Amino acid sequence: MHLLHDEHGNLIAHGEHHHSGETALKKHEEKEKRTALLTYMLQHNQHHAAELEEMVFTMQKENYKEAADEIQKSVNEFRKGNEHLEIALKKMMQE
Repeated sequence: MHLLHDEHGNLIAHGEHHHSGETALKKHEEKEKRTALLTYMLQHNQHHAAELEEMVFTMQKENYKEAADEIQKSVNEFRKGNEHLEIALKKMMQE
């Protein structure tokens, strides 16, 4: 094993050497994957929240008020979680 210097002048073992272009490309690709997955999950959750809210309306009409109230509480929590996912997504896009 021989020693090399990284782009910052630090000593590294040969097997640990990374080219800055390769590292930047990999980081960009990983960010794109995470952004796509987070976008999908957010949209998926939004769709489920809408479906559950329709169920609440139906159950209220069918006189299942207590169950409908509990489902509405879960919809509210879904929406809170989705707000956090939206914020995370925006922050990822800014970085």
